Amino acid sequence: MEIAIIGGGASGLAAAIAAAEDPRCQVTLVESHGRVGRKLLATGNGRCNLANANLSMGAYHGADPAFARPCLTRYGVESTLDFFCGLGLVTVQEPSGRIYPWSDQAASVVDVLRFALNRPNVRLLTAWPVGRVKRTAQGFSLSGPAGELTCRRLIVACGGLAGTALGGSMSGYQLLRSLGHRCSRLRPEEVQAKLDAGEPYVIRQKIPQEGVTTFHCETYGDITVDNDTLDDQILIKSDGLPTYNFANVVDDHLMGITHVVRGSEYLSST
Repeated sequence: MEIAIIGGGASGLAAAIAAAEDPRCQVTLVESHGRVGRKLLATGNGRCNLANANLSMGAYHGADPAFARPCLTRYGVESTLDFFCGLGLVTVQEPSGRIYPWSDQAASVVDVLRFALNRPNVRLLTAWPVGRVKRTAQGFSLSGPAGELTCRRLIVACGGLAGTALGGSMSGYQLLRSLGHRCSRLRPEEVQAKLDAGEPYVIRQKIPQEGVTTFHCETYGDITVDNDTLDDQILIKSDGLPTYNFANVVDDHLMGITHVVRGSEYLSST
């Protein structure tokens, strides 16, 4: 079976390793940047805090903290450490319960994950941004500037907007929307009930679900995007602070900035 995984971060790498354990599977891991695990290299101030011995449901917050329970019950700290031990990674636990690689370098974590993909049934495609995904009679078709590939099963592990300087973008949400997935919108009475209960909240930009949005680029000209492929981006975080993507636009406006020079890889987040 042909399996494609979009996203070469922690979840994408782990998914590829798990899928490749079945020799009947041909696994293709697709990463838009030139190397995998870029965000991993920056986690834990470059040390990669890969687990915590004191992990509990009390550490999870939000509207439904229990969403994490099935995952933690099935795959807890011991399972996580067994996974990395099987890849050859030696870990150390600090008094606080935080667990790091013995080398104290996040690069060690990236290396063992990357080396684990060195199997005959795994293909790694870097600098391969996926611009479009569509269903076919046989499964899925992925296309982008680098070409096209097909698969029977697809895993989308693109991550979110966290760490935009390291490649975080809305691309995963856009691809999933194109396949028919939707972000649930709260009804007004639900919003008021959550506010009355004092639950943390964020403020998002409300995107129309129909029509298109067009912006002009001096290099590529007018670029038009279907609104149903866009996500309601967070403007104000739950701590009351604005997100970078929101704050920098407001700052540019207040400073009278007329032109912004960005890399083409940031077109999707523009």
